Amino acid sequence: WGRMYKDQDINFQCIPVSPSFLHVMGIEVKSGRDFRPEDDLKENGCYIFNEKAREMYNLELGEKIDGDEIVGFISNVKFASFRNEVSPMTFYVWGKYRWGQEVDSKYYAAAYVKVKAGSDLRAAMKHVQACLTKIDPIYPFKTTFYDEILQQTYERELKISNLITLFSVIAIFISVVGVFGLVVFESEYRRKEVAVRKVLGSSTSQILFMFNKGYLAILVVCFILAAPVAFYGMYRWLENFAYRTPMYLWVFLLSFIIISAITFITVTFQNWHVANSNPVDSMKTE
Repeated sequence: WGRMYKDQDINFQCIPVSPSFLHVMGIEVKSGRDFRPEDDLKENGCYIFNEKAREMYNLELGEKIDGDEIVGFISNVKFASFRNEVSPMTFYVWGKYRWGQEVDSKYYAAAYVKVKAGSDLRAAMKHVQACLTKIDPIYPFKTTFYDEILQQTYERELKISNLITLFSVIAIFISVVGVFGLVVFESEYRRKEVAVRKVLGSSTSQILFMFNKGYLAILVVCFILAAPVAFYGMYRWLENFAYRTPMYLWVFLLSFIIISAITFITVTFQNWHVANSNPVDSMKTE
């Protein structure tokens, strides 16, 4: 809506509601007052704006916009996707007079019903439908749940998340199998070297450290190459949202620690048998 306020043009999203709307939806009025039942009987309407509109247009309590009074302010409530920034908006009770026109029932084409947690939704919907039928028998009854609306808003992100999870699990599984195969090959290839080191006094822990040290160097190189790519990909994806979580360094470090732990367990598990085998038997297999 475009209106005049103190000789300046202001634009905002307007949602007409009944006086009980904010109370039912649990939206707290930060300053001013909530709507009252008698607001429906006034000649002019009442506004309750969000903080965005208040800051952008320097709105004040008690001031009027085309005869309609500003009675309160609320926090920046989100009704849409986090891809969109909060815009100036207001909840509005019409009153009896709407710029020279009588209020028509078409402006109240939707009703919000809050159901108590644990209630029988099917029975609640039947009750609402029965009430609507008494008011208007031919009015189409259509219900939507707000959690479903929000889920549809992020349907794309949910699909992407599921795909990323699936391919991540597959990639980790393939990596572990590849590392295991490489470790088996290397341990057999270096069996004689391990036997010589054992004869010269190396302990099992020293031999395991020798194997793990090489794989640690490979992991560090891979992390240096992969981390910037992952950071850039996440940064570009988060650009689609007006409100987004920051990217923390500890997330990348934690992923490196987890992958390192999986690799070290695989390497240690396979080489434990080689490191503890009889050096004489290993020398004979040359």
